[in-house]
Amino acid sequence: MTGRVFWISSVLCLCIYDCGGSSRFEPRKPDPTKGTVTGSVICTDTGKAARFATVVLLPDSSGPKREPTPQQEVAETDLDGRFKIEAVAPGQYFAFATLAGYLDPEYGLDFDRIGKDDRGNERTADIVKQWKDHLVELTVNARQTSDISIEIERGADITGTVAYDDGSPSIGVRFAAYRKNEKGGWSNVGEVSGGGFALEEVSDSHGHFDVTNLPAGEYVVCAVVPGDNQGSSPQICLGNVFRKRDARTVEVSAGESATGADIVVPLKAIHQLGGTLREAVGEQVPIKATLRLLYPDDRETAMTVSAFYDGSYLFPFVPKGTYVLQVSDASYTEFPADAAGRPTSRVHEFAPREISVMVDKDVSDLAVVLVELPPKKGAPR
Repeated sequence: MTGRVFWISSVLCLCIYDCGGSSRFEPRKPDPTKGTVTGSVICTDTGKAARFATVVLLPDSSGPKREPTPQQEVAETDLDGRFKIEAVAPGQYFAFATLAGYLDPEYGLDFDRIGKDDRGNERTADIVKQWKDHLVELTVNARQTSDISIEIERGADITGTVAYDDGSPSIGVRFAAYRKNEKGGWSNVGEVSGGGFALEEVSDSHGHFDVTNLPAGEYVVCAVVPGDNQGSSPQICLGNVFRKRDARTVEVSAGESATGADIVVPLKAIHQLGGTLREAVGEQVPIKATLRLLYPDDRETAMTVSAFYDGSYLFPFVPKGTYVLQVSDASYTEFPADAAGRPTSRVHEFAPREISVMVDKDVSDLAVVLVELPPKKGAPR
């Protein structure tokens, strides 16, 4: 069974299936200082056992800070929907279960609300607050067995097809989904971590796709043109538009399957934009820089790439339109020797720069001239 990494937050990384060579059902060595958790998982829509569901014990981190927080525990149910976790550290826990087709906190949490600057315990507390209706609280005591019952609810799903405008299916395309939040804005479904993709779904050999495990709500679904990550590629959303604010929405109730979410990728409206970054005086080029294309009306980020080590850059797929090209965090490092001949280092930083860009064809030679900032106080000259 293929290992899968499941992100609840940037501080909670769970390995859903076996991460090593041991069996998922192998008993642990008895430990008189720890307890045991047993239980069952039931599907609420069928009333039947949830077979091969993943059970997670999430430690309650709100206790006294002098007490070490226990580690999270993961198990898998058997053919009767039962599970057993031995040698669990005493403490307070929240338990939940996941299974394909059923509500999954990975897609049900509003990560935009949690905030990337919150500390681990703060993020965990907000995760628990958002998902509390799907959690079972329990206490684990040494030398005792805690038996619990977990219910999982059928999730909604949105299905459709994605094709190129020449009629061929778009195969292996990734997707992004956005759910209307409490403030009327659109929050990303799933958490984009490390520049990757929030959703695991990809279109099949016929261009069909199915975004599953969703809570009830109003959604925008977008196809992401293949690229290195979700932020560097354009999104073509329902209604065949490039911006989620202009997209057609889909509203689903609990457990509902919404069909007809079809998307067409307009090949003729997508171009390349590339060029070089260079110093205004001298021949040095930054070997590090972040480049963003912003929509000029509201400065929403359309896509983001990093400069290459030779100072060049490339946005491989840019929808036709007008943008603001923003360059930031540009720098290079020099390694001069000091008076004694010992190697030193000096970082040269460049001022941010923005220019207006019209993209209506492929562009490969757009040069952006940067001005070096004065050395910081105390930095070697």
